[in-house]
Amino acid sequence: MSNRSPILAPLALAAILATGFGVVLAVLVCWVDQLVGNYLRAAQAETSRQVYVATNGTPLLQSYSPWDLRQVFHTLEGEEIVVPPGDRPPLLDGASLREPSQLVRFEKLPWTRRIVQFVPPLRPAMLWYFIHDGLPEGAGYFVAYDVKTKLCAGYLGMKGFRSERPSPGEWLPVDSRLMAWLTAFNGLTWYGGISRQMARGIPDPEMGPWRCYLISGDQLLEIDFKEHSVRSVLEAEGLMSLNLMERAADASSQVAPRVPPELSAFLALRMPGRVVVMHPHRAERRTYLLPDEARQRHIQFFELTGQTALLLMDRFFFGERTYLLLWIDPAGKVLRREEVVGWKRTAWNAPATRAWVSAAAVPTPLGLAAFVATELANQYRQAGDLGAGQYVASAFWVAWPALIAVTALSAGLTALVWRRQRRYGAAGTALWMVFVVLGGVPGLLAYRFHRRWPVRQACPACGETVPRDRDACAHCGEDFPAPSPKGVEVFAP
Repeated sequence: MSNRSPILAPLALAAILATGFGVVLAVLVCWVDQLVGNYLRAAQAETSRQVYVATNGTPLLQSYSPWDLRQVFHTLEGEEIVVPPGDRPPLLDGASLREPSQLVRFEKLPWTRRIVQFVPPLRPAMLWYFIHDGLPEGAGYFVAYDVKTKLCAGYLGMKGFRSERPSPGEWLPVDSRLMAWLTAFNGLTWYGGISRQMARGIPDPEMGPWRCYLISGDQLLEIDFKEHSVRSVLEAEGLMSLNLMERAADASSQVAPRVPPELSAFLALRMPGRVVVMHPHRAERRTYLLPDEARQRHIQFFELTGQTALLLMDRFFFGERTYLLLWIDPAGKVLRREEVVGWKRTAWNAPATRAWVSAAAVPTPLGLAAFVATELANQYRQAGDLGAGQYVASAFWVAWPALIAVTALSAGLTALVWRRQRRYGAAGTALWMVFVVLGGVPGLLAYRFHRRWPVRQACPACGETVPRDRDACAHCGEDFPAPSPKGVEVFAP
């Protein structure tokens, strides 16, 4: 008579254990990875640099070192900009405009992406929210709440302010892609954020802080929370993102003036292949065509004097961050091009090294393959140098030695499973071998500890060492002799 359990229950228990072992191993490897990476980065004493733009349109490099927390500003030509300790030069507020490739449509927006809060400064009497229905071709409305009473103070839709929620026909159409990627609204009052222009105390009275701008279908709408009004200021196809920006001061002015200059505020609108700069209350509108290398990338747009613009793009690739600066004219012609390395890659952050670290953290063929196809491939996708699908192939091309090593290790571990199954005469050898091939090292640990293994003793008939959890020998089939009586046995009647 056998005491062995059905195979499915032990497999389910082993799968749970394998998941736990895998999580512990991944956390341990990630912790060691961070320690080694931070040590090597500090040992190199590399200087990290970030790119900013001064109010006169001059790009500045802010440099700092892990050994020296003092921040130093230089021009691209290496000239140091002297500023008081702990301070920085007045900086130009550019427009962050998201790339079209990230505007992926959602079937249903989660609630975290369906509500936008607007908090005008200077202790407002009401707080405004935009509520979206979450549908792909969706719409929404504004609702206000009294700060003191916490009660609803009214609604704002296509037909203006009212005390009751507007009917769906009066809602403002807003594409769910723009809601999901935070590109439907300008950044002036987004989540209470105040631009550097307003922080300097010179807000544009015609553009804020009680107004925001919304992309609604093919229209740009101005929402006036003070006057409770909605009006269209532009109609154009393909509106993708917008943001507030400032036009640079004269290029001949100082890089770090003692008194920040007064700058004009504008809206920058991104459309397919171009950026439109406009003022919603003036007859000013300028169009800049984007060069091919900027059309599918997230850009920081700065308008300079002399009908030129500066595009700032960054690229983060396996621990190395580089900045690309393009000066363009309205026709999209590149007048000047500069590349700046913000942070140099260490050997620990090289693609091949990351693949081996990933193999140590996820030592299972299926797990590592999934990690390569997602996280590792995402590094290539964010770099923006490859077309759709090519970044996955590039990730597997880099990681194939680690994948083969992990697969070979998992296949080798099946020999240990086969050997233990033979020694204990256990059932389901093929299933357990497949389990360990798929589960790798965590799978082997789960197989080893998912049950209590019986004592092994020599068979009196054949002499082989066999498990004694059954009535007959697993090798020769002979019944084991009954244990010799000791005089203390109790027998049932």
